[in-house]
Amino acid sequence: MEPIGKLMKNILIILAISLALTQRGWSQAGILQHQIDRIKTANDAHQSEIAGQGGTTPPAPGAPSFSLTQPAVTLVSPEQLKLIEEFMTTLTAFKPGTEATPLQVSNLVGSITSLSKIGVKPTKELVSKLATNLTAVLKEKALSSKDLRTLGMYVSGVMNSSRLTPENVNAIVTRAETLLKTDGISQAATTAFSKSLGAIGTYIQNNKPNLFK
Repeated sequence: MEPIGKLMKNILIILAISLALTQRGWSQAGILQHQIDRIKTANDAHQSEIAGQGGTTPPAPGAPSFSLTQPAVTLVSPEQLKLIEEFMTTLTAFKPGTEATPLQVSNLVGSITSLSKIGVKPTKELVSKLATNLTAVLKEKALSSKDLRTLGMYVSGVMNSSRLTPENVNAIVTRAETLLKTDGISQAATTAFSKSLGAIGTYIQNNKPNLFK
């Protein structure tokens, strides 16, 4: 089987495992982390195999990989994967120690807003607050491509959390906060970001249809 075929097989296997875990009662937040870990492993193996066969050299550490390696939180679709990649690209425009321009902030607001595809959409004010706090994070330190991608997964998860429970949303927000703390972001910036992300989750939970409560 060709390398790309093996990668697709790995992705299908992982998605099947995710469905099985859902049926066995795993939380959505737990499945999210499980998907991230397993698909990263599959992609790493795929890239190593290509290199061993004399194919394209794997990207250097920190370089973003293609979107099929990024699972969505509540919906695994090519469209959502592309949006997460675009969000990740938007974040790379912010440089440590540099004030964000109004255009950069506007682009980030648009990128975050575009992630919302399922159920209730947060207000522009909430999204703008999240974008502002995220720029403060990126002003302190440049995050690796791996962590930008994971952060995008978490933001996408909260933006599409109408079908999740409040506990699931809180778990995702906590993991995003932990990610930033581990990366050395200050407590003030981390707390501000997690509060604004949590505020979006709370808004969606409070306004979603009773069917999903």
